[in-house]
Amino acid sequence: MVAYTDGPSGSVHEVGRTSTVSSSKDPSWNDIMTFHWNRSKDQRLRFRIYDDDNLRRDDHLGQAWLEVNDYVAKGQIYTLLLPKKGTITIRKV
Repeated sequence: MVAYTDGPSGSVHEVGRTSTVSSSKDPSWNDIMTFHWNRSKDQRLRFRIYDDDNLRRDDHLGQAWLEVNDYVAKGQIYTLLLPKKGTITIRKV
């Protein structure tokens, strides 16, 4: 699930959810999501990663935050570390 907030104490707005990638230890998504960027606000994107289980509740694998102004300033590719293990790489289109 991808959501954004307008600063540390701002409300959270869901942007969307990616499709599920089955049977992969190194999943890749090509989903495109858009949201309204406001340069004057301290907006952050939150990425929550889950293991989709059909038989029981989905396992929460971790989450990562991306400060949108940093992302815009640094270029086309941005990599975030997940707290437990792994990374998320985000590309601008």
